[in-house]
Amino acid sequence: MAGPAGGSRGRDAPASTVPYAELHCHSAFSFLDGASQPEDLVEEAVRLGLSALAFTDHDGLYGVVRFAEAAREVGLRTVFGAEISLGARAPRAGETDPGGDHLLVLARDPEGYRRLARLLSDAHLASGEKGRLVAEPEACARAAGGHWQVLTGCRKGTVPRALARSGPADAGAALAELAELFGRGNVAVELADHAHPLDSARNDALAELARAARLPLVATGNVHYAAPGAARLAAAMAASPATRGGKRASAFRRKMNRREFG
Repeated sequence: MAGPAGGSRGRDAPASTVPYAELHCHSAFSFLDGASQPEDLVEEAVRLGLSALAFTDHDGLYGVVRFAEAAREVGLRTVFGAEISLGARAPRAGETDPGGDHLLVLARDPEGYRRLARLLSDAHLASGEKGRLVAEPEACARAAGGHWQVLTGCRKGTVPRALARSGPADAGAALAELAELFGRGNVAVELADHAHPLDSARNDALAELARAARLPLVATGNVHYAAPGAARLAAAMAASPATRGGKRASAFRRKMNRREFG
């Protein structure tokens, strides 16, 4: 039973089939993007029987302590990461759909977490502006040192964005660049389906790129809230910086559909 606040208490858990770990998940600490608190995300992950949950907020590790504590209480395995904004020219909270590319990284081990925390701290300090960091792919690759798993990410990842703008050839080049920077063993192609008309075609193209490059595929939910009841809240929060532009805000709200677990 998903109430207006997106709670999941009382909802029947689905029958478990194939083990699944969610590796792309935003909480309310992704300001104006995620809509659920870390504890709610953990609760829903346990209800669904997920084998593990990654915590990948935008440009920071702000909610990881609450996430880790909630997960430890229920025995849920955790992965720590972040979705890093590349080439950001303004704070994320200032726009409905901020510019710049995204890089989704997951720490493989405690050393990877330490390196990620250092990279994020240095990148925020370098910007000199609250809510914005200065990060480039080359600096991220140096910081990783082989301790991160990199996913191609959402529509703003360099590979999906190149595919949408220019087609498979440029997307393949972007994928090859990621593999060269971070190492072939540290890159996977991410697929997500939110029932958008273009999702199937995009995922087919990304899967073909992964096959050609001999890189693994990873399915994610690109989760932004725990349960369907929070969808309207997530959409309103995401669109709020552009309420003066009704058409643009409405279009962005549609992009936030089906961003819950499952």
